[in-house]
Amino acid sequence: IGVSILAYGDECILECNSLLKQLSVFGELKFYVTTEQPDSILKVDNLVLIPTIEPFNYNLKRNGFRQSLLENDITIMLDTDIYIQNGFTPVFVDIDPFSLGMKDDAKGFFQELVEKFPKSPEAKRARKRVK
Repeated sequence: IGVSILAYGDECILECNSLLKQLSVFGELKFYVTTEQPDSILKVDNLVLIPTIEPFNYNLKRNGFRQSLLENDITIMLDTDIYIQNGFTPVFVDIDPFSLGMKDDAKGFFQELVEKFPKSPEAKRARKRVK
């Protein structure tokens, strides 16, 4: 499971470090943090830093999300200002867009992925989802 986080600015970096500390106990998570201050991010296992020099904008969230999608079957995008209580993994491990009433949206997404990138590893996984 990939967790994508945008940590831009001192306050968000502090929040990100707190979030990483909370979530790092779950060994199956890999963290993708996009930030303009990579040296300020708490070093935890399974951390991928994605440095940026661009001025802040919400489109920066795409950087970590994109990288995580390339490497994980499940990707979750989190804001830095959340606090995890009473566990995390059970909530997300079994998420399936087909079971969330998003069957049409998910099917369209996976079909588009297969059409645009037919030879990619992601397309191989997507084919299984649309059967």
